[in-house]
Amino acid sequence: MQLNRRPGSSANSPRARAGVAGSSRAASQTSSADTFVVYTDSETWFGAVYPAEALRRYRERTGIAAKLIVVGLVANRFSIADPADGGMLDVVGFDTAAPEVIRDFAAA
Repeated sequence: MQLNRRPGSSANSPRARAGVAGSSRAASQTSSADTFVVYTDSETWFGAVYPAEALRRYRERTGIAAKLIVVGLVANRFSIADPADGGMLDVVGFDTAAPEVIRDFAAA
């Protein structure tokens, strides 16, 4: 684990590198993920590549129609997923229905 000294949460942190923010890294490895799920406190900075763009690049490099699900654990105005992309979903809050919503979206 790497200490993040920047304020907020990094979508480019080691925890996210296995996910969408590092999807270019995932594409260069022998990875074949079809769904990335990011849990965030919505105080996120992205570094050099915005997660929605990283997912598009991952899709192009791998040919996988990968999906992105972003779960905002704090209700505020945020969007990490691209609302115009049907393969991306923002979820705000987390209650007993959230896991089923996430599963259904990933399976569709």
